[in-house]
Amino acid sequence: MSTSRNSSPTRNDATAADKRQLGGYNITIDKGIKLAVELAKLVKALKQSRDQEPSPHAQAITEQWRYASDNSESLAQLVLEEHILFRGESEARTSGVKYLTIQKQVNLVKDYLPKPPYATIPALFGALARPQPDSCIGYITADNAGKYHPELATPFTREEDSIADCRGINVVHNAPTHFPFLTAQWKSGQTGECQIQASVQAARNGALIVNYMHQFYLLAYPNRAPTPLETCHFSMTTECYTIILWIHWREVNPMDGQVYFRMEEVEMARMRKLDDVLEVRKILKNYIDFAMGERLRSIKKALPAFWPNRHNIKAIIKSRNSTARSTSEPQLDMPMTPSDTGNLDEVAPKKMKRTRE
Repeated sequence: MSTSRNSSPTRNDATAADKRQLGGYNITIDKGIKLAVELAKLVKALKQSRDQEPSPHAQAITEQWRYASDNSESLAQLVLEEHILFRGESEARTSGVKYLTIQKQVNLVKDYLPKPPYATIPALFGALARPQPDSCIGYITADNAGKYHPELATPFTREEDSIADCRGINVVHNAPTHFPFLTAQWKSGQTGECQIQASVQAARNGALIVNYMHQFYLLAYPNRAPTPLETCHFSMTTECYTIILWIHWREVNPMDGQVYFRMEEVEMARMRKLDDVLEVRKILKNYIDFAMGERLRSIKKALPAFWPNRHNIKAIIKSRNSTARSTSEPQLDMPMTPSDTGNLDEVAPKKMKRTRE
């Protein structure tokens, strides 16, 4: 059986330090935390069978993983990405998924990283690095869709797209992606990298996006708490021997009243085993259906509710925290509106008769 090379001691020490840092910021990885009821129902639904023939991509993974694992991380991603993940119409015009786009090495807006639970945490562990997913899948923007002839279909009306594209709202720096829902980290066995290193990076990515979605829904609906289903995120990690799917969510620990960002395994596949790969591909296909269905409808419904409250994050958090204290509920710990992303009115939405569907 092929195995990846052992990681260097220096790399192992750095990974251990990164895990301790994440723990300091209440970001946990694979602790066996029980899923919230609605998330457990989602995962169960994602594992249900599909009424369609499996694609040739699963077979391609079993045939190409050895070559990918014996090369660099970037080449491994190039070889396997289209087979494990999905491409949108902007990446594969005739076979891509409608409304979807996949971007590489994007920078996420670091202001949405979780705040430290204690003032001493940054001094003890340092500041969290800016997350940069190797692969980032979200909804295509109207600007990017309009660069093709004929134009590609977009999931949002022009007014919705303008709101989502405002500086200070979008979570992705300079990439044509709205509301990412699936990210990936790639490692190469040839360089001695492993799943643990990938999971540390994925945990940071997932915590940021979950926090971003939490703030979005908090502004849209200030009179209720965002739900785990609204704010959850999925990720994939691989070292080119195995594939692990993860779910990320935010919860308040009743034991200490603090906010935690969880990351737990959904499924794992060995790339040499076709049945394993077929199972992972099935889950991902079902998740894409969820992202293009229930998740997208929820975001579209929230966008017009979000817009009037976009400047009120401080007042909303203060009000909710006052209510929490009066009812002995845990206090919310939310970041302020990003400080380095400009004026929220810079791209004001305009009502237009014609919409893209």
